[in-house]
Formats: sequence, C-alpha cells, structure tokens
Amino acid sequence: MIAWVVLCVAWAGSVADGASAWEDGKIDVAIEAWQPAADAGWGSGRVKFNLGNAYYRRGDLPRAIAYWRAAGQYRPRTSGVSHNIALARRDLSGVPTPVGAPMTWMRILTPGELGLLGLLFAAVGSGGLVLRRRNPEGSRLGWVGAALLGTLLVLLATWGWGVQSRSPVAVVVDGDASARATPDLAAAQSLILRPGAEVRVVQELDHFLLVETGDGDRGWIPDGAVLRVPR
Repeated sequence: MIAWVVLCVAWAGSVADGASAWEDGKIDVAIEAWQPAADAGWGSGRVKFNLGNAYYRRGDLPRAIAYWRAAGQYRPRTSGVSHNIALARRDLSGVPTPVGAPMTWMRILTPGELGLLGLLFAAVGSGGLVLRRRNPEGSRLGWVGAALLGTLLVLLATWGWGVQSRSPVAVVVDGDASARATPDLAAAQSLILRPGAEVRVVQELDHFLLVETGDGDRGWIPDGAVLRVPR
C-alpha cells in the first residue's frame, strides 16, 4: 500500500513536470514525463489526451491517434477527442477504415459507468422489494423490473469490459506493416497497413497478431508493428 502511494506521488510529480514542459514548448520533455503515467493508466483520460496532443505537435500522428483513442475509452462523450482524431486522420493517406467501438453504447458510456448505473437500478429494485415485504399492498412488478434491468446492465458492462480487454485497438506506427495469411514472415502477403491504420487485435500467437481493419480485412502482423491503445 505504501509503495502504491509513493508511486502515485511520483506519477503526480511527473505529470506536473510534463505540464510545465508543455507550457514552455518543450514537447519531447513533456512526452518523456507523461509517457510512464499514461501507460500505467494513471490520471484517467486526461494524461492520455495530453500525451496525444504532444505527439500530434511532434508530428507523430499514429501515436497521437492511439493515445487519443485511449483517452476516449475513459471519456467517450468528450468532443475534443473525436475532433482531434478527425484532424489527425485527415493528414493520413492509404489507411483502411478505422475500427469502431466494440459495441455502440461504448460511444456514450464506459463499461464502468454502465456498471454503476446497473448497480443503482439493482439497489433501488432490491430496496423496493424489501419494503414491499413489510407492506405487501401494491404491485411488485416495477421493483422486480428495476432489479432485473440493473442485473442485465451489470452483466452487459462486464461483457463489454471483457471484449475491450480481449480485443484491444492497435495503431500501426513507425512504418508499413505487412499483413500475411498466416503468422509466418514467409507467408503470402495479404495487405499492407500504413502507419496510422487503426485495427482490432483478434488473436495473438507467439510474436504475431491477427488484426482486423474497419473494412473487415484480416491478416497476421508482427507484434512490434503496432502500438496497442493503452487502457
């Protein structure tokens, strides 16, 4: 516990140092300060959003998109995230259609938010049923419905979190990625993924990833060719 507190204090200091460097126009210093905290999941979406801004200023559009998408997982309703990603995509060429959120509701709510909403409905429904036991007059259907709805929302949130974890989004960085029919560098090449291509990781095998584009095309690429959107 003490080690965790110390680590959080260190990250907080690093984030503050990054903000100072950003204000001074020292982009590389800001990235160096923010990177560990962002990759560790500290600071929710704000640090990831700032890191995406820094990479964009440095001209690294693929990494900017990756960290903005990471920020969007924490703050799906923040208009600045979608706006910035659209700006970066506009300057890319030859990339396939980006993959979207695993489920439509994730464009509005995070799995955590949906889960809390479900727990609220379940608690209200359960509380109402307890009160009805003391006062049996009246219908219980409304309370039962609230409890069931809450349970379904919690299950949906858990499922959504699992899908998001098992099939993360990844962005091709640094250079072209040759997608192949099998996880073998000697296998036939099925397509070329340009830097900035946003794909979904479907399967992992050794040092290869089976990825899928927003157009539905699939292929195996080396793990090191992409940056997985950090959680």
